Amino acid sequence: MIDLSAIRCEQAKTLKADAKQSALTVSAIVLYVSLLMLVGQRYMLMAIWVGSTLTMIGVTVLYARFAAPEGITPKNYGPYLRWHTVITFFTGVVWGVNALLILDYASLYTIFIAVTIATSITIGGMFPGNSYRPAYIALAIPTILGLAIYITLS
Repeated sequence: MIDLSAIRCEQAKTLKADAKQSALTVSAIVLYVSLLMLVGQRYMLMAIWVGSTLTMIGVTVLYARFAAPEGITPKNYGPYLRWHTVITFFTGVVWGVNALLILDYASLYTIFIAVTIATSITIGGMFPGNSYRPAYIALAIPTILGLAIYITLS
């Protein structure tokens, strides 16, 4: 059996240290999708999108800032990673619900926006710098699952 504790501790340190940069990157995606909604005259959905996604970005940044204020150690990395995964799951729920809200199967434009929402956040989680795979899975499943079911049934 391989002891992953040192690896997990480093992953937690990386997640905590990279939270601000990650938030900036995700904010750029939020802005891009917002502009797509603006062009499509989906003002109410744009407001819901911006409010809900920026809230989750804020929660993520605040968590990284205030959780484990003394830094990540071999004693606290486990709870840090678990709560990070919980927050990431709810971020995936927010992105997935927003993709479903915008989706109108009769409109190719809304399908494009919904797929952009789902793929942009999940593709970002596959980059090597996003080191903690359980959090990626917690993000990807709720982001993609609802959209995949909807498109399959439609």
